[in-house]
Amino acid sequence: MRKSLSRTTLAVILLLVCLQGVAHATILYYPSQYATFNEAYNVAQPGDTIFIEAGTHTITNVLQKSCLTILGAGIGNTIMEYSYFDVTTADTCMLIKNITFR
Repeated sequence: MRKSLSRTTLAVILLLVCLQGVAHATILYYPSQYATFNEAYNVAQPGDTIFIEAGTHTITNVLQKSCLTILGAGIGNTIMEYSYFDVTTADTCMLIKNITFR
């Protein structure tokens, strides 16, 4: 006789599969942990977050990595000044939030 899995068991298995990629996510802090944004960006892996601390920062970068979150300390608190900044990924899981760009 074949037993079927309970709904709870299936839900737990699905949750574990979904969290597998998140379990290894890292928060990279710029500038306290990495001297430049590019250094933090180069180390970042899909699922990671780059947290840009309060202050005015200058960047020149092209974002091409998949599934990154780039967070600032708040609009007006984290200011990114850029001469060239481009997001060239078609990835829908790139999130950039709480940053003022000028």
